[in-house]
Amino acid sequence: MLAYELQQFSFKADIKDSDMEIESISFFDTLPDYFMPQYAYLGNASDYFSSKDESGALILVHRYSYILLFPMPLEHAINRILRIFEKYQKWEADVRLACLSGNPYQSLADCCTEIFHNPVTISDPTGVLIGYTRSLEGWEPNEFWKELIETGLLSRELLFLEQTDRSGKKTDEWTSRPTVYHSALNTCLGAHFELDGEYVGGFAISEVLQPLTERDVQLAERFMALILDSGLFSRFDSQIMASDVMLRHALEGEEPNPDSVDYFVKKINTPPWYLIQIHFLKRRSDTLNKNIIRACKACRITNTVVEYGNDLVILTAQGKEELLLKKVIPTDDLKNYRIAISVPVDQFHQIPLALQQTQFALSEDSGTAEIVYCQSLAVRFFEKLLGNQGEEARMMVHPALRKLKEYDAKHKSDLYETLYVYLTHERNLVKTSQALFLHRNSLVWRVQRIQELTGLDLDDGELRKYLLYSYAVSGHSGEE
Repeated sequence: MLAYELQQFSFKADIKDSDMEIESISFFDTLPDYFMPQYAYLGNASDYFSSKDESGALILVHRYSYILLFPMPLEHAINRILRIFEKYQKWEADVRLACLSGNPYQSLADCCTEIFHNPVTISDPTGVLIGYTRSLEGWEPNEFWKELIETGLLSRELLFLEQTDRSGKKTDEWTSRPTVYHSALNTCLGAHFELDGEYVGGFAISEVLQPLTERDVQLAERFMALILDSGLFSRFDSQIMASDVMLRHALEGEEPNPDSVDYFVKKINTPPWYLIQIHFLKRRSDTLNKNIIRACKACRITNTVVEYGNDLVILTAQGKEELLLKKVIPTDDLKNYRIAISVPVDQFHQIPLALQQTQFALSEDSGTAEIVYCQSLAVRFFEKLLGNQGEEARMMVHPALRKLKEYDAKHKSDLYETLYVYLTHERNLVKTSQALFLHRNSLVWRVQRIQELTGLDLDDGELRKYLLYSYAVSGHSGEE
């Protein structure tokens, strides 16, 4: 920081910047035997160099780095350095105060804007904007920033577009260490806030007014350390918790606190939602998995995606599910997947129930890749739920069904199944005979025989419902 600030105002500076924090300034009139790493040393350059070229100059030394000041009186240099220390100490104090304010993320963004001289954003990991540069002298927001401020979303293209760092290494996502990235969209310094191994926020500085330097990287590291040390994310975790973390918790039956859910609903997704489960028909491919995740995050349709076992689970707004799938899975790739879409979900605590639906739909494997709406399997799902009831429910099964099973076992007939198909086809003789591959007259005989054995009045609507519930509680799915 000293190198950066002094370079602004000195006639000449030979800078080899250091990343070690300076605790204080020490002055020397003769060359010390050892330069302690926690101090910066200020003295006459002639005491440091044997060359006469540095006569009348001052030198600031920190470890193996130095700055030559030409020409600068000692008093002037001392005052300038003290002002630099005061500037950054005040900035750190402002950051700590911002963490305690009523709107901490916007206050932090305001602190950053002044010190970095470039527009900044603070977001949650999904790109929802929670703090951003509102104004900056000499800066005219471009279309990217206008859209950012209008939508409240940090560009997913910025977050997940393929980028290269300064070494030329390609990457498609940031890390917790501030790094300058270059992409087709822009150059930015980006990093994730990380807490207990989870990404809880994002921080970005766009290269707009001046080039991003190592000084910006070091300041960003200090800024992020101050925020994490303040406990801001633990105190405001309901406001900053990542939507993918919340979805994963929900799938495992762990509902976050009400404030977290409220933030999720307001900022991430407004119900009703659809839960989409994507199952790989072939052996799981990490590449395909990663491609879908990247496409979901880059998509302008609001969604939350997580890996769940060997599958992917996506939560998106009702009415957007088919369009989302078209955008994230190329038509030619649909053959690799089987996809289930739940009924609409209105409450966060219903997400595990939606997962049960999609898992059931995927278990009803037709052997082909397709998109299945759970609503189309609702009757089978009801039957499954009823079939999972305990002994108390099974005791209520109509005794006629047991009588028919016993008769079938003794006479090798199929009256039990015939009654089920007859009831599920609403006693339509044509449809029932087609489903059973029977002649109509044979079906009529079977129905009469059932009534003779059981005494059932099949014209009684309540009795018919009782019988269907009994089949369901018995675990009958219509495929036995």
